[in-house]
Amino acid sequence: MEKSKYSNVKNKVIEKLTKISKSWGFKEGHGKIFGMLSLHKDPASMKEISADTGYSISAISMHLDLLQRLGLVSKVKKGRTFLFAAERDFIQLYKNLLTNILKKEIHPLEKEIAKEIEILKKAKDEEGKALLKALRKTKRSVGSAKKYIMNLLEVEGQNI
Repeated sequence: MEKSKYSNVKNKVIEKLTKISKSWGFKEGHGKIFGMLSLHKDPASMKEISADTGYSISAISMHLDLLQRLGLVSKVKKGRTFLFAAERDFIQLYKNLLTNILKKEIHPLEKEIAKEIEILKKAKDEEGKALLKALRKTKRSVGSAKKYIMNLLEVEGQNI
């Protein structure tokens, strides 16, 4: 990060954003790059990100790939250079994360549970019947979580 009289302030905010991102399960590099881009006035190139964070271009590329797939960072092309910007709207940021959880985790889990329930409906032994009962309970719980997340995604900037 460029040295200025505000470097300490920037570093403290980046440190907090990094801590939040780590609580979401991201690596430190994801958080540091997201934090740096959040405070950057304009979209930044990988070279600028490298200068500000100290990470190699290859590490930055790897971190940016995930951040882009999750909708936390966007990429634009300027001439022959790609520039990156963080999603600064935290409501949209959380919406992106929740949408990703629905698509990548909840929906596949629902499908797998439904498939296994169909198989276990034929079970005659106690173990199979017990597992069927447990899967049905899990299905209800996953369905409740899905509804909750979908309701959260419908909230537009309201105080929750």
